[in-house]
Amino acid sequence: MSKVHGIVFLILGVVCSLWSQQPRGMKPVEMQDEKGQTFVAYDNSYAFIVGINNYSDPRIPGLNYAVEDAKAIAQLLEGLDFPKENIKILTNENATLTRIKEEFVNLGGKTRKNDRLLVYWAGHGESESTARGGEIGYLIPHDGKRSSMYSSCLSMDEVKRLTELVGAKHVLFLVDACYGGLSAVTSRSLPKESERYLQKVTSAEAVQIITAGTKDEQVVESSLWGHSAFAKAIIDGFQTRLVDQDGNSVVTTDELYSYLQGKVFELSRSQRPPGHKPVYATLKPSEGQFAFVVAVPEFTLSLTGLPANSTVYSNGKVISKDRQLFKEKMRRGTYTIEVEAPGKDRFSTTVDLSNDREMAVQMKSLMVSYSLETRPAGVQVRIDGVDAGVTPVRKELSIGQHRIELKKDGYDPMSYTAIVSEENRYELKELKALMYDVSVTSSPRGAQIFLNDLPQGQTPMIIQVRPGSKYTVELQQEGKKLSTAFQANGSGGVSADFGSGSINVTGSNLIVAEKKEEKPAVAPPQVPAQTVQKEAPKEKPKEAMPLPAYVDISVEPKDAAVTIDGTTASTGKTEVKPGRRTIKVTKSGYEPEEQTVDILPGQTKQHPITLSKVSSGTSWLWYVAGAAVVIGGAAYAVLGKKGTTSVTEPDKYGSPPGFPINPSWKNP
Repeated sequence: MSKVHGIVFLILGVVCSLWSQQPRGMKPVEMQDEKGQTFVAYDNSYAFIVGINNYSDPRIPGLNYAVEDAKAIAQLLEGLDFPKENIKILTNENATLTRIKEEFVNLGGKTRKNDRLLVYWAGHGESESTARGGEIGYLIPHDGKRSSMYSSCLSMDEVKRLTELVGAKHVLFLVDACYGGLSAVTSRSLPKESERYLQKVTSAEAVQIITAGTKDEQVVESSLWGHSAFAKAIIDGFQTRLVDQDGNSVVTTDELYSYLQGKVFELSRSQRPPGHKPVYATLKPSEGQFAFVVAVPEFTLSLTGLPANSTVYSNGKVISKDRQLFKEKMRRGTYTIEVEAPGKDRFSTTVDLSNDREMAVQMKSLMVSYSLETRPAGVQVRIDGVDAGVTPVRKELSIGQHRIELKKDGYDPMSYTAIVSEENRYELKELKALMYDVSVTSSPRGAQIFLNDLPQGQTPMIIQVRPGSKYTVELQQEGKKLSTAFQANGSGGVSADFGSGSINVTGSNLIVAEKKEEKPAVAPPQVPAQTVQKEAPKEKPKEAMPLPAYVDISVEPKDAAVTIDGTTASTGKTEVKPGRRTIKVTKSGYEPEEQTVDILPGQTKQHPITLSKVSSGTSWLWYVAGAAVVIGGAAYAVLGKKGTTSVTEPDKYGSPPGFPINPSWKNP
């Protein structure tokens, strides 16, 4: 007999009057044989589905998509003539060993001889070697224990016994786990050329199983699909009808396995080489085949809002050109829909066409209006190497990356990559002002420094100023004051000599604006009284104030005392003047710690300090200029010096010189 190709067609339902007499949950499955004669393949269909992501045994790793796979398979079966009322799902904590066995008992009371039962398991499977060199395969329920699989899990032998409770003539296990120990028997499948092939294979009993892989393989899940490779292949195969390899609208177990074997391997290998291949076994000697009737109905796909001159693709093939409305009937399945149009970003989406769908196509423009503002304004801007004017700037830019360069005299230049999009079309950038170092010294050292009347510290010290701004530096020592004003075009220095009463600006980058020096008082010459016309006072130019700076101090122990430049301070973020600051931390029983930190205007510096406990039993004795200084533990005493000096009182000579150790002294 010649092969039968494409002559068996699906009978979708029966006469309406017959349906009205059927009880709820009852749905016969009819087929036509190769001679066009109608026969009932199944009186009713049942499905028992298990999906387990989480296990009570912490040694059993969880899964990501087993529950989603179970729900998706249940939805698929509803479209394959399985009544919704006859589909039972157990997930996670409900899928215990006891509940699973109870469900098989319930199915035994429902199923009849001419019914079919599909069991889908999405969870872990495990295999265990026996003492005689054999192998036992287990399905692990939610409460299964890895250390005692025999008593807590479902062995393959027990699965076969449970099927004896079920009256259905066809039972198919789809096990989404890599599994061993199937204890299969030899299959006696009929060749498809046999006369009345479909009637024969659907009438004979069959208990069959297809697993996702063997015991030495690992099931592959992927966030790309939201499913396992096994579930993805099953769903796609039926939705696209590719699983119906001979096109006769009927899919037998042999046909399903033939499709899954290649598709599951292809999907799993793409995500985690080397992938895994399904395994097929017959658990009961028979010529029967579990069968699905597949129908691919057509649904209307409508695409509205298509731009002019657009091209529409479905799974890479052109299905429409230059139309602003697409409305066509398409077979049920999953489609990748893409739309191209001049000046627009490519539109792409995946459509699961299981009913009529209408979609509004929204395509983003490839150009956006990009706005850039800066602080300060008036900054020169270059975009992708081309001058774009001064800020604020507004330009039409393509969506994507662009190189932005900012430059303004007196400020650090800035360059960065902007990611321009519909959501990111405005930016505000703040440029950092250039700062120049000015070294301030005095003779004698230790003079108090004031910059624009704000205290900075003691000489010698480096202060920072902005270019082009006017500054007044005043030095004070023992009641004497020396000051000078300048503008900086670069680094330089200010030096004062209190002995001669002079103050000088050094370096060609500093421009002297005004200088005040103390001179000995001289009696003014006597001049005849006369009327002098006074000029209106000139407005004093505004002097730029330096940006504030901050130091964030943390200390250990936390109750230690902190001073900044001799002034008591607290821990945490404290505002200070830019420049070099001296931080001192003290606590009884600990070695004091003094550190300096250079802070730029507008800068915040983290500064942790940890004190060390005083080591007992260690002392040093220094003799300097007739004064004996004894330092031991956390105490010190100064001998041969009258009076005391407050810790917070600044030394008018600056930091004390280093005391030389008497070379004749030795550590006892």
